[in-house]
Amino acid sequence: MIVIPAPVRRLVILSMWLCLALICSPHSLASQLVAIGEVTVSKTGDAAYTEAMQIALTRATGKRIAKDDPAMGTLLASAQRYIQIYRPAVGAVAGRVTFDSVALERAILAVGQSLWSKDRPLLLGVVTAVSPSLDPMLINSSLESAALERGLPLKLSTASAAGLPLDEYVSAEAAIGAARRLGADAALLGREDGTEWEWTLFDGNSVVVFTGGVTAGVEGAANTFATSARALAAQESGNTMLQVSNVTDLKDYVQLQNLLTAIPGVSEVVVFEVSNVSVVFRVQSAGGRQALMETLAENVYFHALPSVAERLHYRFEH
Repeated sequence: MIVIPAPVRRLVILSMWLCLALICSPHSLASQLVAIGEVTVSKTGDAAYTEAMQIALTRATGKRIAKDDPAMGTLLASAQRYIQIYRPAVGAVAGRVTFDSVALERAILAVGQSLWSKDRPLLLGVVTAVSPSLDPMLINSSLESAALERGLPLKLSTASAAGLPLDEYVSAEAAIGAARRLGADAALLGREDGTEWEWTLFDGNSVVVFTGGVTAGVEGAANTFATSARALAAQESGNTMLQVSNVTDLKDYVQLQNLLTAIPGVSEVVVFEVSNVSVVFRVQSAGGRQALMETLAENVYFHALPSVAERLHYRFEH
């Protein structure tokens, strides 16, 4: 009979768990591919083509003002050229336009404009304070319409279902925790005080506040994500060796893997080495080592420790 010491046995089991998790884990926590070229329209005829192109340009670039950019004038004028299928409205069923997305993206790049990656974060939307006179269904409809037009994946939830308090300000840790529990990458919390809305975006790295109408948060979140994605895409990609301690079981690993792959600009996370209570990852990301350090410095789940050789070293806080 072979007796395996407890520390070694524990390491073997953890290694097996990690291998299983690598097979089962998605590339990122909740990011979704957005269909840029599938557009619902309210108008008919030539007006429907222009309306569809305006929406597609906004989705593709992440810029609300894309349709007003003079550089996009030729695309708007020749919208029909990029349309593959047009189904006009029939009764209560809205019209639908399907573009050749590949050709459209090439055309956008050809006029000197940048694209927002179609792989986008899933945003959890929660209203935590609102006047009783406002209809929740109308609020949700407005939020969903704005998110659809901006190409921003949105998952709406009540405060109780998200485990968040009503009429109270919520900490970043609680907001991100709610997003993770409901399978989202970031949280957008809204409060209405009778005059305007205050929306707070928690993405795990920063907290941003937007004020205005009911859709101000969706608009602000779309602008924030798109701007960050374009900035990261412009940076050269690099690999970083990242050692993370305090990883004790499969649950810790899966949460850690999801957190890392959900970081904007991270394109690949590979397990390089496993020890008793730590894991070493090779992380490929836009901006390389420096950009990853700056991002993790603002992430509540990572506590920086002295670097080990060429490896960044963090303690996983969970």
